[in-house]
Amino acid sequence: MTAPKGGRQPGVPDLVWPSAVEVFPDELRVGDRWVRSWEVVGWPREVRPGWMLPLLHFPYPLAVSLCIDPRPVADALGELGRRLIREQGGQEARRRLGGLRDPGAETAIADAERLRTELVQGRTRLVDAGMVVTAWAGSREQLDEAGRLLEALAGGMMLVLRPLRFRQTEGYRVTWAAGCPTAHREWDTASWATLFPMAVQDRMDPEGTVLGTNALSHAPVVLDRFRLPSPHSITLGWSGSGKSFAAKLEVLRARYRRLPVAVVDPEGEYAGLERAGAQVVRLGQAEADGFNPFAVHAGQPEDRPARMDFLTRFLLRLLGREDGALRSTLVRALWEAEQPDADEGFWPRIPDPGVLAGRFAGRLAALDPGLAAELAPYLERWRNGGSGSLPEADWVVYDLSRLTMHFKQAMYLAVVERLAAQTRSRQPRLVVIDEAWYLLNDADSALYVEELFRRARKWRTALALVTQDVGDFVRSRAAEVCLRNAPVVLLLRQHVEAADDLARLFHLSEAEVERLLTAGVGEGLLLAEEDHIPLQIWAAPAESALLTGKGG
Repeated sequence: MTAPKGGRQPGVPDLVWPSAVEVFPDELRVGDRWVRSWEVVGWPREVRPGWMLPLLHFPYPLAVSLCIDPRPVADALGELGRRLIREQGGQEARRRLGGLRDPGAETAIADAERLRTELVQGRTRLVDAGMVVTAWAGSREQLDEAGRLLEALAGGMMLVLRPLRFRQTEGYRVTWAAGCPTAHREWDTASWATLFPMAVQDRMDPEGTVLGTNALSHAPVVLDRFRLPSPHSITLGWSGSGKSFAAKLEVLRARYRRLPVAVVDPEGEYAGLERAGAQVVRLGQAEADGFNPFAVHAGQPEDRPARMDFLTRFLLRLLGREDGALRSTLVRALWEAEQPDADEGFWPRIPDPGVLAGRFAGRLAALDPGLAAELAPYLERWRNGGSGSLPEADWVVYDLSRLTMHFKQAMYLAVVERLAAQTRSRQPRLVVIDEAWYLLNDADSALYVEELFRRARKWRTALALVTQDVGDFVRSRAAEVCLRNAPVVLLLRQHVEAADDLARLFHLSEAEVERLLTAGVGEGLLLAEEDHIPLQIWAAPAESALLTGKGG
């Protein structure tokens, strides 16, 4: 930094103060921004908690400066006594002259009597309060628009604003807590407390991930999944609502904290994470063709029941049909393939996944030649594919987009099962399952997801299900149980036909449902335990460019 003439180093005021301030009768130009201030000269007679929230939700940058001057009890009682004498004398004079009663005077007398009683009993105090409102904008035209909107809003709140004409510098000083408004109103402390608009639901967990901002208060929304009773979440959003972008953004920000992350990506939407350091495993390409579903749960002998259960579900999904006889045939062939050879002795060896696939093919051919012929292309591949386990890394994306739709549904289940088998570590971990309807639209798979929700929580693994239709969670009891066990739900734009299910499942108000039906991209509602937070998802330009591959 170059020192200015005279050798003086610039201080903090030199660094933060604007280069120039232009003073106009009705506004200021501070640097490259325009500023206008108003003084509140009229107030509503009755107020309630939260009545100031509309100012907090104002769409333009706004500074609200409050000034308080406590009044001693003795002075307040004396002032109220004089006011009572004056108002009662006026009432008596009008009565003697035959005039009409004055409702305003009667109201003032009743208020003064109430305040005197509460002051004497020590239930309240009186303060003198003033308020200045300052709006900021990037241009004079925007400032005029903000001013018109602010005055209309204030009128609806029963506030009377007076522009500080030729006093804009005074209003600006008040904004910097360097002065007090000149117009004051007498308040009791109960009413004064309502001036503080603290009724907005915000979320600011100390060690959480930034999800976006509160669309009303503009405060950051920071959520730590692992502080909740269960770390799981569900994201629901119609096509084009930004649900996958929101999931990718959370994954990226979770990696800022070095949290291990795995993603099941059926549509290839997460490939951009490779630019940020993720390992992308593209199933269907030559280097990933060796994945063998028979390698899932290929560990200890006691894992055999889990392996048989998974392989039964996997093969049924691969065949695309199910009946009792088909299931029985598959289970019997798997059971016979799992039996140890006679020369293995008392301690049976764990068969190699390729060997197990070959055994199963032979047993199935003996039981049902037609079924064996139908599965032969797959079994031949896995029999010759060796161990074929999936790569493991702290940040890995399993891309299924190159598989056919029929094969993708089965492999989706296999990848999720493999990830579930890795949840035995106590280290917190995030697993994102995109397009979760692949699992939820099947009764057996939905039961599996329900069991996975319960098991993963114990091992500090957070499951994040991402899907389009809220109907995915009402088609089976198991899916609805998953929904109830997810303390975090992100709702983005929804289809109008889902309105009734949304209101019923999430106990939403009419205003919240309407917000979801008309939300823009990245706008929605975050349900975190008992909080309902209107959320605006945002990304820094560098994050957006990294995730979308567009821009710098």
